[in-house]
Amino acid sequence: RITEKGRVKGKTIIIDNGHFKTQLDAQNPLITQWTVLDELMKQDPKTIKRKVDLLQDLHLLKNDHRLFYEGVVSVPSAVGGVKLATVAELGYGINPIHYLIDSDGRVQLVTNGITSWALESIKTI
Repeated sequence: RITEKGRVKGKTIIIDNGHFKTQLDAQNPLITQWTVLDELMKQDPKTIKRKVDLLQDLHLLKNDHRLFYEGVVSVPSAVGGVKLATVAELGYGINPIHYLIDSDGRVQLVTNGITSWALESIKTI
């Protein structure tokens, strides 16, 4: 069993698993594939245009990714077309990722190459 602990000191990310210590230098605000959804839901998709660094799987740093608004698409559904704002993520070491966001700011669909994810349900806690 391996347990990793991490911390951020300035723009340096330090990951320690007890056997190896990894130090990574971020140049831009840091996201992971899990935290990017939260970031996208915090602001109007039309205003998203920024550089970020992706910490993939909490281990591999990929600098200078771009998140930007691409426009609105209509997605067919049982109740008619649903308009979703599209934000793209482009950068070194990934296939282009598209996040489709509804009018309430929720990420409904994520597409990445031949893989896609869809919001199945929402629970209020």
